[in-house]
Amino acid sequence: RPDGTFLKRERGGVLSVAYNPTDKYKVGFSYYFGENDEITHHYFGPFGILGFSEKLFLLAQVNSARSWFYTDPGANWGLVDYLRLDYEMIKGLHIFVTQELAQSNLKVGTTRRDIFSLGMQFFPRPHWEFQTLWQKMYSGGVRGTPEDRLMLFAHFYP
Repeated sequence: RPDGTFLKRERGGVLSVAYNPTDKYKVGFSYYFGENDEITHHYFGPFGILGFSEKLFLLAQVNSARSWFYTDPGANWGLVDYLRLDYEMIKGLHIFVTQELAQSNLKVGTTRRDIFSLGMQFFPRPHWEFQTLWQKMYSGGVRGTPEDRLMLFAHFYP
């Protein structure tokens, strides 16, 4: 953010390569490099968009994460994933479930976060989107006490 120079802004870039074996499937590989004054990140891994039918699809991405803090000579290996199973009930109205995992250091269990979501997304007309999302977030793994979240979004795209 240009207005928040005190924030730790990260600079970096992305490389993504994809292949469409059919008009309903896309598979690929992505790589992200980012750094700021304290840390360097590398995220890389496969992704896919699998269209099972005209109304049902799966988004999937799994990334290895390697991070170096400038104050620590050793690197941390982590894991990040995102899965979304989506069904379009009627034109413009989607219901979906998601599963997310993020663990910045595979050697430290307390860095793990699991999120399970149930959501609805509505596109009533071009340039408009409304979304409701209910999440269960587990910090330190799924054995912990979950945190519940309810989010409501409204977007207008000019």
